[in-house]
Amino acid sequence: MNLFDAGEVDYGVLSGEYIQQREGDDHLKKVDQTSTFFIKMNQERDGKPTALENVNMRRAIAQAIDRDSMVDGVLKNGSKVANYFVPSGIGKNLSTGQDYSEESGQNHLVYDVETAKDSFEKGK
Repeated sequence: MNLFDAGEVDYGVLSGEYIQQREGDDHLKKVDQTSTFFIKMNQERDGKPTALENVNMRRAIAQAIDRDSMVDGVLKNGSKVANYFVPSGIGKNLSTGQDYSEESGQNHLVYDVETAKDSFEKGK
């Protein structure tokens, strides 16, 4: 922030803390960036399969994560929730013009406790 305030840089990635401090500042411009983060779950330990080898168990965990709370309560930086691996805005179907993230139907890991419970039961 010091370099920005001194006019030395005009672009930077800010933490949620700085964004909260600068909210309402005319110089603060939010720019979408395409990135996703994921958790890789160990499906094997000491050469033996774990419960996470079962796709329904992994699905249950993914469906039980409240990403909105993480984005709004932890990051606090204007991030958008991604319930898919490919972020929106990366590419469009040239024939239809529809965004890939919408057209692919990959939005199946939304936060839903009841669906997570069902997935867990299937995974037992």
